[in-house]
Amino acid sequence: MFNNRELISQVAVTAAQMRDIEARIFAAGIPVAALMEKVAGLITHRVEEIIGQGENSFSPSPPSSPSSPSTHEPKLAT
Repeated sequence: MFNNRELISQVAVTAAQMRDIEARIFAAGIPVAALMEKVAGLITHRVEEIIGQGENSFSPSPPSSPSSPSTHEPKLAT
């Protein structure tokens, strides 16, 4: 079983490590907006998992879709 320090070391990165990770992602052609959308979705999913484990789980309403989807950036699969 992991202790808290080991668990944090698996998910936390230094600023220098994050710059390197982002540089590699952007060099691969992923737009900033697409990366931010992907990260926001993953964070939301994890928060919903955590909240759902408690006594007061909730069911958020799905986000409204934009009237005209952007054709400038590809949508990342989740």
